[in-house]
Amino acid sequence: MDNKEIMNEDQRKAESSEQERMFQKRKDWIKNAIIIFLAVMLILTFFSDTILNYSLPQVVTQYVMSGSITTKVRGEGNVESGDPYNVMVKQSRKVAGIPVKVGQTVMAGDVLVYLDEKESTELKEAQKALEAAENAYDKALMDAEISEGAITDSKGNLSASSFRAQITALKKAVDAAEEELKNAKKNAAAIQNQIDLLGTAYVDTTAEQEAVNNAKKVKDAADEQLSRTTNELADLEARLEYFTTVSSNDEKAAELEQLIVETKLLLIEHTKAANQAADAYTKALNALEAKKASLDTTGQAAALAAQLAVANIAVSNAQTTYDDKKEKLDELVAQINNRYNLGSLYDAIVDAKETLDEQEKDSLGGEITAPINGTVTAINVQSGKETDPSTAVVVLQPEGQGYYMSFSVANDKAKLVSIGDPAELVNNWWYNDMTASVTAIKPDPDQPSKNKLIVCEVKGSDITVGQRLTVSIGSRTSNYDLIVPSSSIHEDNNGKYILTIESKSTPLGNRYMAKRTEVEVLASDDTQSAINAGLSGWGEYVITGSTKDIQPGDQVRLSEN
Repeated sequence: MDNKEIMNEDQRKAESSEQERMFQKRKDWIKNAIIIFLAVMLILTFFSDTILNYSLPQVVTQYVMSGSITTKVRGEGNVESGDPYNVMVKQSRKVAGIPVKVGQTVMAGDVLVYLDEKESTELKEAQKALEAAENAYDKALMDAEISEGAITDSKGNLSASSFRAQITALKKAVDAAEEELKNAKKNAAAIQNQIDLLGTAYVDTTAEQEAVNNAKKVKDAADEQLSRTTNELADLEARLEYFTTVSSNDEKAAELEQLIVETKLLLIEHTKAANQAADAYTKALNALEAKKASLDTTGQAAALAAQLAVANIAVSNAQTTYDDKKEKLDELVAQINNRYNLGSLYDAIVDAKETLDEQEKDSLGGEITAPINGTVTAINVQSGKETDPSTAVVVLQPEGQGYYMSFSVANDKAKLVSIGDPAELVNNWWYNDMTASVTAIKPDPDQPSKNKLIVCEVKGSDITVGQRLTVSIGSRTSNYDLIVPSSSIHEDNNGKYILTIESKSTPLGNRYMAKRTEVEVLASDDTQSAINAGLSGWGEYVITGSTKDIQPGDQVRLSEN
């Protein structure tokens, strides 16, 4: 065999070996693929349950239990005055100053509002209306179109010129008589005022009165400071009791104890200052009274009484003269009023005069005073602006009258409350002596068919109108067969329901489904509710929470906890 044949044989063997190697490599790849496929199938077969579970919403459950429920109705509302007294004014007057503030206690006669001295808008308008009515009447009465014959028919042989001359003369006489009557009344009122003020009007007590005012300001400030310190001490002691008996926070308790020591020292100082201010105020009052009593006014009173008797006689005479002149004028003009339709113009004068008299009667002085003893709960005016006759200037809480608060609850909750039930104040350790009780249960005006309004009377020394309070009413305990967390109860258009756990066995293990169960809520407290439902109460789980929204029939997984 020559060299060429040997080379060809070696080449064929090499090619055959390469083909065998490639074939073996392909066989190995197919074998590995089959092994991987079988491994994946094996994993999916034996771990499919675990994989599925991790894709399901996880739920938190709790046993449906039996036990007791203590029902309470909770609500909050603002404190309102039980019988507020609205201080009204009938005229618009500019406000010059407001010496009181909300929450301040006032006595009958104390100044609530200072007014500008100018006349009210209503009084000015009444004066203008009377003047306009008189001008219109005078113009019609003296109108040249009223004929001589008309006057003759009304009053015998009286000429028109004579008639008008008499009208003019009588009007002047009436005006003069009215002016004389005003002056007589003014003189009598001045003498009466001197009699009323006798004992102070002729004694200069300016310095003593100023001393009383200053002493009262100091006393009020000292009393207010003492009250604040007393309240602050009570608050600190209440907080200390909380942190020592409830919270057991030693660090906070130690800090509060130090503050209490410092506050007690301040209380001693403020008590001393308040006592000193009270003594100074008493001395100032005594000095004022002594100054007032320093002048014997017996002789002056007798002289003024004699002057007043003379002045009253002058008033009576002036009134008689005015009435006589007015009657003659009225008789004269009445003869022609109806014939020429002047009666309506004359009636307009009478009406305008009555309106002016009412406005003068209601005319305010330089101040508005408290008509009763009470506490200021609202101030509806501002300095520099006018009063509004349709709005109360100041609202007072009458002394001895109660305070109330109200809140709305559903009808089923209102059935748990009775009139007379005590209402426990939530966080009541913040209040000194405040108590509340149910005084009325009535339909809520906003939702009369669904809700009731619970009205509570509130008593205590720290009450202020507008204060926000939260109360808890009722404490009735009953036993129930089925109790679930209130958070597990849902509601839709079909009513209230809970989601329970339904277990199903499969070849790969248990499957858990969310099942809808209709319920009726019988009673509730802050965290739990008693229900009536188609449950046995033994070994049943209710869903109280989930990682995703779930619907009845959804498959879920149980929390590992």
